[in-house]
Amino acid sequence: MGKAIQPPERFTADKYCGQCGNKNFRPNRSLKELFSEFVEDWLGYDSKIYKTAAKLAKPAALSLDYFSNSHHKNHFITPIRLYLLLSIIFFLMTNFGGLSLTEIEFNDTQSNPSNQVVEQDNNSFSEDFAKGWNYKDEKEAANQTLEAAQQESDMQGNVSISGDAQFNTKKGCLKQPEDLFNVWPKWLDKKLDNGSKELCDSYAAILRLEEPERQLAKRNWGLSLGQKAIEMVPQVFFLSLPILALVLGLFYFLSKRLYVEHLVLLMHSHSFIFGVVLLYLGWYQLTALWTPLGSIWMEELLSIGVLVYLYLSQKWFYKRGWWATLWRFLVFGFLYFILISIITTIGIMFGVVLAAN
Repeated sequence: MGKAIQPPERFTADKYCGQCGNKNFRPNRSLKELFSEFVEDWLGYDSKIYKTAAKLAKPAALSLDYFSNSHHKNHFITPIRLYLLLSIIFFLMTNFGGLSLTEIEFNDTQSNPSNQVVEQDNNSFSEDFAKGWNYKDEKEAANQTLEAAQQESDMQGNVSISGDAQFNTKKGCLKQPEDLFNVWPKWLDKKLDNGSKELCDSYAAILRLEEPERQLAKRNWGLSLGQKAIEMVPQVFFLSLPILALVLGLFYFLSKRLYVEHLVLLMHSHSFIFGVVLLYLGWYQLTALWTPLGSIWMEELLSIGVLVYLYLSQKWFYKRGWWATLWRFLVFGFLYFILISIITTIGIMFGVVLAAN
């Protein structure tokens, strides 16, 4: 008898299972092995993330494969996991990737007339001091001009939010914080009341500041709320998916597709939108390194591309004609915009208040 052929080292019993060929699981592993597994699972050439991205780039392809391929999860990232993964990346990018409202810089010398008076007054004061003139009268005149300009600026900058019955940028909260929300259950109502009180108290503290610190504090306060709102977009979209799937199912009722099929298509569609946003953020960072890239109409191109993608997704998923899909796509898009605006407004309002608690 000939000598038995030994299996290659990579197929030895201590590393791989002799029945299925998969790696044996060892609980006691080193940090190096854990890191190697992460790189292999997520960054390897045959990683699911690359296959999923390629499939997602084709309208409705990932959704169709999910319901026709029983081994879908072995090759691609599942819909909910994909959505959550992109949501986490979106959250990180909004903090560290260039979509941070709190880092916006303003040219106050053009937008705020009071700041122009301050700068001119300081320059004049420096010149008078250098020449040794008596500037007392001129200083009083400049202060009067400054006060007049500031009053004009305050009148122009007086903005109401949710009507004069709740909040005004010049006066702050016009109702008691506990009267702003009346919801059920009680624990949520109490949490919202506490958050509203903190927001109202923080804005009241801003109004006690002297100019121009007050205007700067108002701006930073508003930008911080806007930043929290942006960070909540994925969560709000995720919570709105069940309602949107129900509406989409009404438009394609005759297609006899199950509710979960509409839901998965919307998950993949929103995942594609988040992917496009992340692509734009990456491109935006490149424009800071190479300014000629800014001449490309990237926002317009990506916006048109998203609309075409969503339209083709509905056509190929439901297998309808071009015109039959078009009118459904337009009407659903209109209702989608209304529903998502309402849900987003409510979600962001609650989220901002809860974040302040």
